[in-house]
Amino acid sequence: MSLRIAVITLFPEIISAYFQSGVISRAPGCGLDLELISLREFGQGPHQKVDDRPYGGGPGMVLRADVLKAALDKARQFCPQGVVVAFSPVGRRIEQQLFRSWMPQDGKIRELILLAGRYEGFDQRFLDKYVDDCWSLGDFVLSGGEIPALACLDGFARLLPGVLNTAESFEKESFGPVYFDHPHYTRPATFEGDGVPEILLSGHHENIEQWRLGQSALLKKKWRPDHD
Repeated sequence: MSLRIAVITLFPEIISAYFQSGVISRAPGCGLDLELISLREFGQGPHQKVDDRPYGGGPGMVLRADVLKAALDKARQFCPQGVVVAFSPVGRRIEQQLFRSWMPQDGKIRELILLAGRYEGFDQRFLDKYVDDCWSLGDFVLSGGEIPALACLDGFARLLPGVLNTAESFEKESFGPVYFDHPHYTRPATFEGDGVPEILLSGHHENIEQWRLGQSALLKKKWRPDHD
């Protein structure tokens, strides 16, 4: 059995270091094929810039859709059939059954591409076009997607025959209230024929805020209908 996973991240060294020790270090020899794609490699300009300011104003920076797409094209060379997963609090909760559902059967290869975000997140146009699923480690804020990516890699690896010497129990996370973020957009102004919502270019901050609240509610309805 083989589980082939590509991780797109600004910090591949965080992922690689984790696989240097402990029982998880056995995973590459037990059916986990792992490829790390550095997002910085596809950055723009002399400083390899991967992010830009959000249209419509607001704090933080947003990962550019064109940079993400270039990294995804590279990941596709390793996982041509890979299901693309982004990490976000609006995603469905990661539970043990999710790991089990991805275990290869009958000698087949399963492929995943994991997106470890940073800053304010991903340009929504990239998410709409290329992301197949959205997963959440829990209803809390982290500095980046490397931690949930590692949690998934660890959860998958422990189910591969030969990684663990004995059967071990797994704990499920519980959580309370959550804030669902709104879609983000940044440069370029046009990405593969899609522009930025006109409201974000209006300069009317009250209207922008109302639009963002509405979009947040729509994302919650789409990804988390189970959550009050």
